[in-house]
Amino acid sequence: QLERRFHQAMVSIYTTAKRELGYNATRFLQMLSEQGGLATAKQLLWDDSPSAGFTTLWERGRLDLTVEAKVVAPEYAALFTEADLDRARDRLKAYGWDRLATFRSHPPPAAHAFAAHAAHRRPSGRSRSAPGPRPG
Repeated sequence: QLERRFHQAMVSIYTTAKRELGYNATRFLQMLSEQGGLATAKQLLWDDSPSAGFTTLWERGRLDLTVEAKVVAPEYAALFTEADLDRARDRLKAYGWDRLATFRSHPPPAAHAFAAHAAHRRPSGRSRSAPGPRPG
């Protein structure tokens, strides 16, 4: 069933972020266990501002691990309305996601190399500024 596969993809966001980034999104995992993947995705998608998890993943160059990236994945599109899909695309685009036309579950290695190069070139002591308000 598609909804069950989407739920598993959402759990995979948590496990991958924890394994690869050391990011322990306990609130996200709690939401998944209480509401399920689809309801969690819709709630986070329609919050007024991006979640703390989205911002953390953006700061670490891993928008591919966001709920929004899973929402726009072609294999899950049938679960969402056009408004949901537009909302996810708009948020990803606002934060610099450039792989919407050719979605991949993980960015190609060249993207990691470019992100590392770009991070190295940023002046010391400065961090990225997220467009829009940061979650509190």
